[in-house]
Amino acid sequence: MLKTLLITLDFLPQSGGVANYWAGLNQYLKHNDFYILAPKIKSYSDESNILREKLLFEHWWLKWIKMIFVLINLKKKYNFKYFIAAQVLPVGTVLWFLKKIKFIDKYFVSCHGFDILHLQGRKKILANIILQTAEKIIANSNFTAGILNTKYSISAQKILILTPCPQIKLIELSKKLPRKDFLLKYKIITTARLVPRKGIDKMILSLPQIWERFPQIIYTIVGDGPDWERLQNLAKKIDSSHKKIIFTGRLADDELAHLYQKQDLFVMLPHNLNGDVEGFGMVYIEAGLFYLPVFATNSGGVSEAVKHNLTGILVPENSTSEFIAKNIIDLFSQPELLAKLGYNNHEWAVSFSWEKQAQKLTNILV
Repeated sequence: MLKTLLITLDFLPQSGGVANYWAGLNQYLKHNDFYILAPKIKSYSDESNILREKLLFEHWWLKWIKMIFVLINLKKKYNFKYFIAAQVLPVGTVLWFLKKIKFIDKYFVSCHGFDILHLQGRKKILANIILQTAEKIIANSNFTAGILNTKYSISAQKILILTPCPQIKLIELSKKLPRKDFLLKYKIITTARLVPRKGIDKMILSLPQIWERFPQIIYTIVGDGPDWERLQNLAKKIDSSHKKIIFTGRLADDELAHLYQKQDLFVMLPHNLNGDVEGFGMVYIEAGLFYLPVFATNSGGVSEAVKHNLTGILVPENSTSEFIAKNIIDLFSQPELLAKLGYNNHEWAVSFSWEKQAQKLTNILV
């Protein structure tokens, strides 16, 4: 593998899909001349291959110009052969410019679905130029590869699909904790960033009908985000006791792992909101590490993470709360089915390997 630099605006200790994606791959790339350039963060301990620099100007309107100077200095110091943009815009813009002036030879771009799906006007034109000029494009799912093909005319031969895998810490915790028992606890959990497109409001609205059949069910929502206040207000209207819908905020991995052990079903009901879409849905697979079956809407790339009637249940993206409630009631009426789906989701989850995905990338960085 030739010396390679990934440039990303999102990396640990930041949370989110892009940060976790590259942190997972890095565990198996860091000893192979693979480096990561990420924003400078005070008092954070990094792997030896993580370079921290201030990447954006604070006040100039073209903030990404700062990255050009940083990369010029780093290439002179380390003699990198390959460059990977973790974000099409603005990181891809910088790499395209450096290739245009013949300062670098080859660059790759990593795409995750939502980052390219909603682009319009000049941003879409610029993204298309960047993608067409890239040596290779890394997609996190077949869904994202489809967007690249249909919206940007990128051929399948130019796309390398590297699927995300469960967070390494959660994998380790799932192996240490005792195997989940399958006795019904009447508990449902969602783990997500609290934003409207995750569909948490639709799950909350389905609860009154679910409670008519199973009044003991408790719904736990893990995460934070801009939709926190709206969802809490909705929950207060639905749950007069204030005891059956629980908001935990963000949890550490070990806390989340123990909480998963006490649940029967993982639910997340995303939908396409103005082009913002679920590109894959790793949380469904992470829930499977702890033998949880999943219930999801068939939106974006979710069907690649959830195997309908095998690891969980998929319902249409536009499903009503009544339809959702009916299907969840059916599941809790068949505990043996919940157990089977949970076991299958565990087998599915442990088949995902960061090492295998990293090897795919290593094979082309030669």
